[in-house]
Amino acid sequence: MLFKKIVFVFNLLIFSLLIAKPIGADSKTNVPYPLDVNQNKTIEKLFSDGMNEYSKHEYTKAIDIWKKVLIKAKNSKNKDLIIKTTINLGATYNSIGFHKTAVEYFIKAKSIMQSSKNEETYWINNLNIGVCYMSLDQLELAKKYFDATKEINPYVSFIKKLNTAKWYGLKDRKAVFFNLKNEVTQSAKNYPIYVSIWNEVQLDFLIKWNDVYELKILLNQLNPDYESSNLYLKLLLNKANLIANKRTFTSLNNLFSYEKMVLESKDLYLKNLYYEVLKEYYYSVKNIDLYYKYSNLWEANNELLNIEKNMLHVKDFDETKNLLELKNRFTETQIKSQLIQNQLSKSDLKLKLSVLIILMSISIILLLIRNYNKKKKVQQIHILESQNKLLKEEIEKALLSETLKETKEELNYSVLNIKKVALLKKQLENIADDNKPGYDEKEALKRLKICLNTFFDNYRELNELIHEKLQVDQIVAKAKVDFPTLSNKELKVIEWIALKFTTKEIALLMDKSEKSVEYYRTQIRKKLCLSNDCSIEQYFNKMI
Repeated sequence: MLFKKIVFVFNLLIFSLLIAKPIGADSKTNVPYPLDVNQNKTIEKLFSDGMNEYSKHEYTKAIDIWKKVLIKAKNSKNKDLIIKTTINLGATYNSIGFHKTAVEYFIKAKSIMQSSKNEETYWINNLNIGVCYMSLDQLELAKKYFDATKEINPYVSFIKKLNTAKWYGLKDRKAVFFNLKNEVTQSAKNYPIYVSIWNEVQLDFLIKWNDVYELKILLNQLNPDYESSNLYLKLLLNKANLIANKRTFTSLNNLFSYEKMVLESKDLYLKNLYYEVLKEYYYSVKNIDLYYKYSNLWEANNELLNIEKNMLHVKDFDETKNLLELKNRFTETQIKSQLIQNQLSKSDLKLKLSVLIILMSISIILLLIRNYNKKKKVQQIHILESQNKLLKEEIEKALLSETLKETKEELNYSVLNIKKVALLKKQLENIADDNKPGYDEKEALKRLKICLNTFFDNYRELNELIHEKLQVDQIVAKAKVDFPTLSNKELKVIEWIALKFTTKEIALLMDKSEKSVEYYRTQIRKKLCLSNDCSIEQYFNKMI
C-alpha cells in the first residue's frame, strides 16, 4: 500500500480570495444574486461552518453541512455558491478516500463552469479531477488533465507542479521527483496551507523507497512541529521513524489515544496508515499475536480501498451523465418543435413519438450491450488470473525441483571430496609410519608429495564450495567497505569466524594464543558497535 492522496483543500484559499468575499465577512454591499438578505446570510453562515469543520479535519461533519448548503443554493439558484459547495464536497470525499464520489462532484462542477475557462477556479477543478484519477491508479488519464491545465497564474502553476512531482513519484521516477522536490518545497512557503500536504507526499515516497538517509533529514526538520501536525502526518512520522530509527516517534500510549479519532473520521487512508504503524511496531518487538491482529485489520481496510479504486463505477457514471445530457437536449428540441409546429397532424405526432421511443430504446439497448460486454470481459479476466496463478505455481514447482537437484549434486560433490580427503589423510599417516625393512626415503618422499598435492587439490575445491555457500567473500568485502577502520588481521579473523572456526582453531591458524584471538574479537565488536545481546556471528549472518 504504497501511499496517501494529495488532498486539494482549495475551498478556503481559492474561493475566499478569488471567487467571493470570505464567508463571514461583511457582504451587504455586494450581493451577486437576487436572494433575500437574511436567507443569504444563513446560507453563507452554514457554508462557513462547513469550512470550519473541514479545517479541523472533521470531514464527515463538513460533508453533512455542505450537502445542506447545496440544497439551499440550488433552491435559490446561487450559481457561485453551487460551484463552491460542489467542489468542496468533491475535495472532502477525496480527502477520506472516496475518489469515485469525488470525481462525480468535480465533473458536475466542470459542466457548470464550461464558459469559465479563463478563470482560475476552472483550472483548479481540472487539476482536482486529475488528482482523483491519480488516486484511482489511472496515472495516464491523470497526466492528461495535468498537461491540459493552463498555468494562468503562479498559484495554478504551483499546484500543477506539486501534482506532477507526485505523479513522477508514483511512476518511481526518483530522479525527476528529486529534481522537482526543492522547487516545490520553496514554492510551498508562499501557500502555507500546502506545507503539511507536501510533507506528507515526501514522507510517503521516502517510506516507499526505504530512503533512510533522506527520511532522517526530513524527520529532524519536522520534529519540532510534531504536536501541531494533523493526525495523518503524525502517523506518517511514526512510520518513518520506525524505518529510520527502529522506534516510534511517540509513545505507544499516545498511538492508542489516536484510535478514537481514526475510527470516527471514516477516512480509509487514515485507518490504513494507523493499522500499518501498529502492525509494523509489533513486528519490530516480536509480538506475534498483536502483529496478526493489526495485520488482519489492515488487510480488511485495504480491501475496501481496492474496491473504492474500481474504475467501473466512474465509467458508468460518465456514460450515464452523457446519456442524460443527450436525453435532455433531445427533449428540448422536441418541445421547440411542438411549439413551432402545433398544427401538425396526429399521424406526424405519432411518428415523432415513435422516433423518440426508437432512439431511446436504441440507447438503452446499447447500454445493456455494453454492460454485457463489460461483465464478459471481467469473467475473462478472472479466468486469465486463475490460469496465471496455476502457471505461476507450476513454475515455482519447477524452480524448487531444479534447486533441490542442484543442492543434491553439491552435497554429493562435497561428500565425495570429504571422502577423498579422509582417504588421503590415512594414506599420509601410513607413509609417515612406514618403518619396514628396505625403507626407501626418496620413494617415500615422492609418494608423500603426490598425496599432499592430491590432498590439497581436493581440499581447495571443498574450501571454494564452502566459501561460496557461506558467502564468506561477500561478508569480508562488505565489512571492509562499511567499517574501513578494521585491520587486516581483524578482517582475517572475521573470515575465519564466517567459516565457523572456533576461537581455539583460529588461534592455531594465526599461531597466536587464544587470549590474543579473544582480544581481536573484542576490538571487532567495538568497531561494529555491537550490543551485548548480538554476537559477531549473528551480525554477519544478517548482513548477507
